[in-house]
Amino acid sequence: ARVATEISRTRSFQQYYRAGLEFEKQGRYEDAIRAYAKARDLNPKSSAALHKLGYNYELDGQTENARTAYEESIAAGGSFYMSSVANLCWILHREGRNEEVIEMATRELAGTAVHQ
Repeated sequence: ARVATEISRTRSFQQYYRAGLEFEKQGRYEDAIRAYAKARDLNPKSSAALHKLGYNYELDGQTENARTAYEESIAAGGSFYMSSVANLCWILHREGRNEEVIEMATRELAGTAVHQ
């Protein structure tokens, strides 16, 4: 029963993630946010779901939520680590927080080997 539950969660995660990709392609960012949020709920350590959630928040103008999702993606590590760092730095730059950008970029680039 435990294995079946894990398989079901994995399938559901993939379905929500794929739905998010489709909604994003169609420019339906609110729907994409809902799909990626459900994927994240099923796998809270998925850097992909967290990054895509942040990206769609950003596209939808929800900068604070985007920042939080990117920070969670960075903390999770994984394949979207550097993309999340770059997007978060871009948000900070647009807000005129360039000292923080330099600090974050320097710190994260120095630690890149650890996260890959």
